[in-house]
Amino acid sequence: MRGLARLTLMDILLYVREPVATFFTLAFPPLLVVLFGTIYGNDPSPLFAGRGSMDVSMPAYTALILGGSLLYHVRFEGNALLVLAGVLLCAVSMFSVGYLIASVASSARVAQVMGMVIFYPMMSLSGAGIPIEIMPESVRRISDFLPLTYAVRLLKGLWFGAPWSGMLVETVVLAGTMVICAFLTGRLFRWE
Repeated sequence: MRGLARLTLMDILLYVREPVATFFTLAFPPLLVVLFGTIYGNDPSPLFAGRGSMDVSMPAYTALILGGSLLYHVRFEGNALLVLAGVLLCAVSMFSVGYLIASVASSARVAQVMGMVIFYPMMSLSGAGIPIEIMPESVRRISDFLPLTYAVRLLKGLWFGAPWSGMLVETVVLAGTMVICAFLTGRLFRWE
């Protein structure tokens, strides 16, 4: 057990030595919540079926539920266990995309850049950063080709109390993304 503790500590120290990764993991997500909360507020709007912008956005920021709930009085209408299961499915699906990126990148820095180039536009276009309801129709059509869009839809549906059986398309797309990326990662990854 001491060996695992020392290895974990060493990994943490190595991770913190990469300031870009540390910033985007620990500081950027809460800054996004505060930024979007400040810009859009949480006043009910007919555009969001009587919900506020932060009500609609927070499912995409599930890891920051507590802070967003305290700051913006976000409503939760779903089943916490189903939302947790949805978060796990979305996380594993997105992790598989990350593993695929890592399997083709020549170094950790290249993987980091590739990940940012792929994930930040995907966050912006999928509804994870800006509610998709306020985007033009052309952007919504593009977002249908992004796996993160289905993660946002699944979490939003479960957050507002939709049954999992009503989220089959989202579930199939995320599971398919996971399986395809895992298969390609296994085929493409090479130890150097």
